[in-house]
Amino acid sequence: MSESGGVSETVEAEDLDPLHILRAQVDRAVSTLDYLQRGLIDHLRLPRRTVTVTFPVEMEDGSVRSFRGYRVLHSRTQGPGKGGIRFHPEVTLEEVSALAALMTWKCTLVRVPFGGAKGGVVCDAKTLGEAELRHITRRYITELGENIGPHTDIPAPDMYTDERTMAWVYDTYDVLHPAVWRRCFIRRARASSPSAIRRARSCARTASIPTWSRPIRPSTAPWSDCRTRAV
Repeated sequence: MSESGGVSETVEAEDLDPLHILRAQVDRAVSTLDYLQRGLIDHLRLPRRTVTVTFPVEMEDGSVRSFRGYRVLHSRTQGPGKGGIRFHPEVTLEEVSALAALMTWKCTLVRVPFGGAKGGVVCDAKTLGEAELRHITRRYITELGENIGPHTDIPAPDMYTDERTMAWVYDTYDVLHPAVWRRCFIRRARASSPSAIRRARSCARTASIPTWSRPIRPSTAPWSDCRTRAV
């Protein structure tokens, strides 16, 4: 509330909740339709599947830190879900859910055979080393398990993830699913510069060498998964 020249003005804070923004956009679009089956719009507002994972990661200083990750599949009506993975300290389940729904609308508008999905890990990628980012990526994908794949939900790069991150995703998924490799992930480099394409190809060629990952016996350490361990 502020007063200027005897006139009171009330300034309301802008609602930046991503789900509220999404609902307002959907309501605006629905208002232009002549007919929509009762209850259908309520179904389209909700994600088909929401996954929250928490996993420990061994940091470069020897400590163990827990991270939280999300993966939301909004729709598979047109095909498998497709959506990026973002690494950001302020990512929330609400944000990921809204972005997954927006991906559904985008795929529908341009008539590509995908549904909407999105994922994220709560971390500050700018303060983490390469080895720590690799550990986080591998554990995140391992925890998602059967919730991603070529016929269900296809990850892609997003904020603070790139072709290197996708190579780690690809390699981890390949170890856990050796029969369905090379079909599940989208590398941004395909639409980028020639140098980015070369980096992606280099990542793919080296993704399975021992310096990236090696099979080990199951460990009692909570940050070790039973199939792979980043070194």
